[in-house]
Amino acid sequence: MSNQNVRLSKRQIRTIVKESYKKAGLDETKYATHTLRHTCATLLYRNGTDIRTIQEVLGHVQIDTTEIYTHLYNKQVMDAMLEHPMSDFMIADAVGY
Repeated sequence: MSNQNVRLSKRQIRTIVKESYKKAGLDETKYATHTLRHTCATLLYRNGTDIRTIQEVLGHVQIDTTEIYTHLYNKQVMDAMLEHPMSDFMIADAVGY
């Protein structure tokens, strides 16, 4: 919402984000506005925010969409696999050794 309590257009938001990228010294052609949504969701998740809360913040109807944003099948899954007592055997089986 703007200072006048009017909803901002997508174009206005893109302009604000691009200017913010420039001020931060980032290449505004390399990062999209959508990148911020992914980053925000991922940081919230990695810092302990419940996935349902993130779903609500992002306005997703389906939890599957939120899981994509938070990159759930990334580092958390690999860390859990590697910490398992039988990880050496499971990984060997997975790659065919």
